[in-house]
Amino acid sequence: MDGSKDRISLACVLVLILVGATALAGCGHIQVSVEIASPDAKATEMATPTAPAPSPTPTKPAESVRLTYDPTEHSQPALSPDGSAIAFASDRDGDWSIYLMDTDGANVRPALRGYAGTDEVHPTFTPDGLTLAFSSSRADGNWDIYTAAIGSPSARRRGEPVEPSEHRSAWTRLTTHPAADRFPTLSADGRTIVFRSERDGNSEIYLMAADGSNLRRVTDAPAFDGYPSIIPDGSGVIFVSNRSGQWNVYVTNLAGGGVTALEQREGWQMQFPRLSSDGRWLVYAGGRTGGAFDIYIREFVNPLLD
Repeated sequence: MDGSKDRISLACVLVLILVGATALAGCGHIQVSVEIASPDAKATEMATPTAPAPSPTPTKPAESVRLTYDPTEHSQPALSPDGSAIAFASDRDGDWSIYLMDTDGANVRPALRGYAGTDEVHPTFTPDGLTLAFSSSRADGNWDIYTAAIGSPSARRRGEPVEPSEHRSAWTRLTTHPAADRFPTLSADGRTIVFRSERDGNSEIYLMAADGSNLRRVTDAPAFDGYPSIIPDGSGVIFVSNRSGQWNVYVTNLAGGGVTALEQREGWQMQFPRLSSDGRWLVYAGGRTGGAFDIYIREFVNPLLD
């Protein structure tokens, strides 16, 4: 690597976190690492865009920084708002639980651990960094969305321990439907959560207030719609769907209108999109149909604002 090791590591980690990695069910698991690349229309050339902090600013294509080395699974990383910690899901202690680590991979410690036989995954920070929203199967094996306090960022930077067992009784359950509710992501102002739910018999995108109230459905299609994020300016939601017959990233307004595919290239698929905090950059997993996925970054042009 050229330049400061810490600067490069954090830049790569920022891109990694925005990707959202892989969902627990049906999508496999990953070690926490990232490869940065930026394709042109033919997906053959690399680019190195420059974006102002705190957006991802890759300095070299195809660089990876591996942060976890435990032989168990690690997935679904999320960067804290102050950049001091990464929350991620792991089954290193048997069941899937949520852990924290520093952005250089050091100081791994449990953050949220459920009861034996339950899983906690899909962590996402509130804007103040004091709380995580996440998915848990603690209610009779049913997947619902919860929030739980995890302590102050300054305490985490000092390495003060988080005792997850003390937090279980204080978890706030936001959804109670018997169908699966998973993959929550908060809006930039922390007031809204977007998530995917199967409560209508198919995976669709829903919004609710951060306290679980004001639930409303965003998408309504026979295809799979999932892995959503709210655009930082609040104009809409990006999500993944196979409604065209292949996996692509789409944009819709908050009422479910104006659904637009960001790319429709024959033989090219896109998954797990995440936007930078200023909304200028999109990172996603992409690749040729039937081939392996890599991580790509591109400038985000919001079709809802055209």
